[in-house]
Amino acid sequence: LLKDCFPLFFATFIGFYQINAPKYSIDSFMTGADQANFGYISMPVFFACLVCQFLYLPVLNAMAVHYQKKEVKLLKKSVRKQSVLIFVAVLLIMIGAGILGIPFLSILYSTDLSGLKTEFYVLMLGSGALAYGNFLMSVLTIFRKQKTIMIGYLITTLAEIIAMNKAVKIYGILGGSVVFSLTAALLMVYLFMAMLVIFSKYEHEIKDRGKQ
Repeated sequence: LLKDCFPLFFATFIGFYQINAPKYSIDSFMTGADQANFGYISMPVFFACLVCQFLYLPVLNAMAVHYQKKEVKLLKKSVRKQSVLIFVAVLLIMIGAGILGIPFLSILYSTDLSGLKTEFYVLMLGSGALAYGNFLMSVLTIFRKQKTIMIGYLITTLAEIIAMNKAVKIYGILGGSVVFSLTAALLMVYLFMAMLVIFSKYEHEIKDRGKQ
């Protein structure tokens, strides 16, 4: 159990580091006020991920059953459906954030955040990539590809570590926001490509067994 679950623990652990990496750099190179402001505008990132989890977590068991029963079409249909639902949810959240995000957060924290609109929008783009990446991680777990997941998180985290401090030093909160969002997007693309390859191999294996 430890052997099988360690890659998921490792990926989840450094996944939290990815989210908090801008805070660490801002704390090192900027003021406490900047650190607080970044915390305020990054709060909706977690909200987007939480909403999407409510969409796909209830169907993961059914997807695992489809995988075990070799029901490829049903599994692919379920993945596509959840992908569309996540896309729609993220789109609605971004529209809502674009209209109400900064005014609401400014009132909530009694701080004028109007000067951080660009940073906020960049973070929201990253939140969409992060939310879909979390779903892809769940799908790959159904295929028992924990090591593939761990490799993706390790590569993207190393890239983030290399870029984050320099970006924050030069561009401040915007630099940290951009690096975070690019890291989330890179991880999402990696997991998506891994899923396509694994799905293709899974289909071929089932077809080959059918011919025997």
